[in-house]
Amino acid sequence: MAGTFRTALKLTGLSILAIVCIQLHISINKPWYRYKLMRLQILTFLQTVMSYGSYYLYRTYKISSLWKKFAVIVIVLTHVSFFAQYMFISDNPSIVTIVPFLAFGCHVFMCLGTLCADIGTFLFIPFTMKISVAYQKFKLNFVPVCAIILTLWSFINTILPPQHSTVHVPINGLDPKLNNLHIIHLSDIHVGPTTGKVFVDWLVNEVNTYNPDVVVITGDLVDSSVKNLRNAVWNLKNFKSKYGTFYVTGNHEYYTNDVDNWLNYLRDQLGLITLHNQHHVIREGNASLCVAGIDDIQAEKMSYTDHSPDPVTATEGCPDDTPIIMLAHQPKAAKLTIKSLPRVDLVLSGHTHGGQFFPVHIPVYLANPYFAGLYKVSADTHVYVSRGLRFYGAPTRFLSYPEFTSVYLNSNFLNIQYSVVIMSTFSWLVCVLLLPSVASLYFHMWETDVKCFVEEVPDETMISGKYKVEVYDDKAEQFVNKDGIGMHVDIKDPEAKVILSKYYTNEGQFVFTTHTPGEHHICLSPNSTRWFSGGSRLRVHLNIDVGEHANDYKQIQAKEKLSELQLRVRQLLEQVDQITKEQNYQRSREERFRFTSESTNTRVLWWAVAQTSILLLVGAWQMRHLKGFFEAKKLV
Repeated sequence: MAGTFRTALKLTGLSILAIVCIQLHISINKPWYRYKLMRLQILTFLQTVMSYGSYYLYRTYKISSLWKKFAVIVIVLTHVSFFAQYMFISDNPSIVTIVPFLAFGCHVFMCLGTLCADIGTFLFIPFTMKISVAYQKFKLNFVPVCAIILTLWSFINTILPPQHSTVHVPINGLDPKLNNLHIIHLSDIHVGPTTGKVFVDWLVNEVNTYNPDVVVITGDLVDSSVKNLRNAVWNLKNFKSKYGTFYVTGNHEYYTNDVDNWLNYLRDQLGLITLHNQHHVIREGNASLCVAGIDDIQAEKMSYTDHSPDPVTATEGCPDDTPIIMLAHQPKAAKLTIKSLPRVDLVLSGHTHGGQFFPVHIPVYLANPYFAGLYKVSADTHVYVSRGLRFYGAPTRFLSYPEFTSVYLNSNFLNIQYSVVIMSTFSWLVCVLLLPSVASLYFHMWETDVKCFVEEVPDETMISGKYKVEVYDDKAEQFVNKDGIGMHVDIKDPEAKVILSKYYTNEGQFVFTTHTPGEHHICLSPNSTRWFSGGSRLRVHLNIDVGEHANDYKQIQAKEKLSELQLRVRQLLEQVDQITKEQNYQRSREERFRFTSESTNTRVLWWAVAQTSILLLVGAWQMRHLKGFFEAKKLV
């Protein structure tokens, strides 16, 4: 008992020292001193936290000779890893840094696993007192084995090539000349003790295979000084993109205490476009796009007074009515940007690593306004948060994959989506996205197949579909027109009510008007009499017009004897009416989404309250039961 008290006292002393370091860190305004003190602060804080975990592991596994030795090795390597982070920096990582950081990951998994096992022991001992010894032996062997497996699995996830993700973002006012502009978004590369030149060279070659128009690096590129990592990042100059490679700082650049040298080196030696609260205008003829970047919010805490994030300054001078793409490392900086600017179309961020490994997901999710992936903040503003390419600290990725992302900017985004659903005998599905108001495509099917399109449109909207069916001729080895093959068209509204159900010939047109907003199912099936799958192979040409595009204006002009000006005015009025319907529909969708979100959050909250109440009641009952048990056994 006395030994435990002395250990707790020592750990508490380390905690007090960490708090003192934090207070000194806040009071010193010189970056160099802050950098040195910050190192001491981080080392002290991490050593303190991990010391509690190390003591907990040693106390648990000291009764097992095998796992006691393993726990000691893990504990020692874990505490060494914090120093290796600063002492062993080279062009490529070595085993001296990789192994201690792997031990750090295993340390975390063992602590969490042991804690969960102890909670289980506490909850179920009163019911299973006779098998508690067996359970203890099981725990001593099961938890370390699981920790080793999870560590190796997580490490393998960091070795495998990062996932390539693709997102399409609608940009209001983007000139058609810049439509489908391809941006490769990179973040959190963390070149340093565990990532080196080999990975950077692979990344450059991999990115170049996608032929991007723009490459952006949104911070946390390095974890050491230019002097240590100059050669490791040298190949970044070989990125091949039409408009250049853009870079903004992350919080780790400021931790290096060499951020200004990094900005100069990347700009002057490697040719990157560094955005230090600045912007760069991409031009294609008379089309333009403003790419801006702000410094990381950590700069102020590190006393870099000239590096404070300033979205207003960064975008000052961007051409009027030009879309703005903002590069901001942290999601908090993304939120600051949206609040500070009257217009920002897309913010690209990183920092969160998608949680990196469970259960770090939980505090990271709670600490950031955006966690990972694409967020639609408003009708014209989106935020994309990358999960990052690498990792920081332990080389582990558990329930969070590394990624780099292709971001396509679309001037005409798909407001109305068509999902093609292919239903054969086994009801298998395939989805296809079509254009917002005009859809033209062809597809293959068999005589017994049914293909359905799910079209989401507002109410009182006219939809017209034209189709043509061709049959494959084995002798001619091509598709030909053939009489006798007709098409059955079945259309249902969002409430599954049949709007239209009719047989047509091998070429025809169907027209209907929606009366309920939402998803309308348009199903096409040949008029085959076969009972089993197969038959002739068909090719169906299909063209779908939505809204005012479904009108035959030449016929309307001839019928109503309209002049060219009157016809244009009528077209314009019907276009305005269609846009108004779509806006109203989108508002109703957003309202339903908010209601569903609020309802879900309320249910989750009450479920959490109920779980907590049950846990407290069970805990109180268990304590009372244990007290009676120990008194009966005269242990207290």
